[in-house]
Parts: sequence; structure tokens; C-alpha cells
Amino acid sequence: MIYLFLVKGIKIRLDPLPFRNDKCRDFCSRYDGYGDFYSDTNVDKNLATVPLFNKTLEDNPIYSTPILAIAGISHNSLCICLETLLMQLGIIPENVIVTVNEKFSESLALIDLFGFRGAKTASSSTYMGNYNKVHVEQSGDFMEAVFW
Repeated sequence: MIYLFLVKGIKIRLDPLPFRNDKCRDFCSRYDGYGDFYSDTNVDKNLATVPLFNKTLEDNPIYSTPILAIAGISHNSLCICLETLLMQLGIIPENVIVTVNEKFSESLALIDLFGFRGAKTASSSTYMGNYNKVHVEQSGDFMEAVFW
């Protein structure tokens, strides 16, 4: 004998999907040598800026000041620098320009991963040599890198 009846269930909340940073995973699959950046705890970390908690500071000129970072040849140092920049309260990624040697396309991919603006410069053996090749002008809300 077969009994057919309806069993009333309890609605349950589904587990949230874990955050996957596919852009970071793609970068990690293409490039080697970033150590802890590739770890299971860091590979899916959201690479987002930290908002200002004190909203009265939003109009402070310091938060619209352009930032120029000049990358060296160490990709790990650049990665740490970009992580540190990202942790600064109220930073605007569009206001950050990171210059790299024209021969290092991997560095540009890393800069793009963090959401900053990257610019290539001709090879130079000194920090000041790179600095002198880039001039940053700000007009209104737009910042542009001009190369000499």
C-alpha cells in the first residue's frame, strides 16, 4: 500500500557564496613569485579601498592629492607597496599613478589588479631618473601623466 502525503518543510537560509576574486586568481595563474599574495587566505581577498569613516573629512584636499609611486625591479616590493596604498583611508585609486619600467609588463598587470593607473617609462638606472621622466599635472578632478 502506498500513502501519498505532503510533508511541510521549514524554509532555511542558504549559505552565502564565498567571495572569489577571479581577477586575482587569473593574475596568479599567469605570474609566479608573489609568495604570500597567492596563499589560500589572500588569493580571494577583496582588493578594495577603505572608505573614510569620518565623512566630514571628505572635502579635505589631502584626499584629492595625486600620488606618484615609482616601481623598482622587485615585483614583491611593488605588491606590498600597492597593498599599503590600498589600506589608506579615503584613497581614490584614480589619483594614484604607478610608473614602471617599459620592459616590465607584469608590473602593469599587477597595478591594474589593484585598480591604480599604470604608466610606462623608459629605462633608467636611478630613482631620480624615473622621477624626472614623469610630470603629474592636475586640472580639476582629472589627473594626467605627461612624459618628457
